[in-house]
Amino acid sequence: MECIILAGGLGTRLSGVVNDVPKCMAPVAGEPFLAHVLQYLERQFVDSVIFSLGYKSEVVIDYLRTKAYTFKSAWVLEKEPMGTGGGIKRALMKSRDKEVFILNGDTMFDVDLRAMKAAFDPKYKAML
Repeated sequence: MECIILAGGLGTRLSGVVNDVPKCMAPVAGEPFLAHVLQYLERQFVDSVIFSLGYKSEVVIDYLRTKAYTFKSAWVLEKEPMGTGGGIKRALMKSRDKEVFILNGDTMFDVDLRAMKAAFDPKYKAML
């Protein structure tokens, strides 16, 4: 399974809380929020993650380089903000799979991704 994590936004809604890092790197329980998302993806047996990065991308990249996860990781960079659709489009160009999960780097949920993938009907183009 492959995932794209959108983590390129400016984080304006959290500007009073975290000014020096992207939203996904805001500290939660002693770790960046992104760490919790990535631990979840490991438990879901994801084998590849593509990060769509923009604002302060170097903070996320530096963090990823210091960690060893069970999945392969890559990233694409937005030099200019391209919006959600632009970030997805650029990341999809790097994707190896026909079917990918797209997640926000600042959102946590508890869903069985394998069960969700098994329920996907290929006659449809997307699942929300």
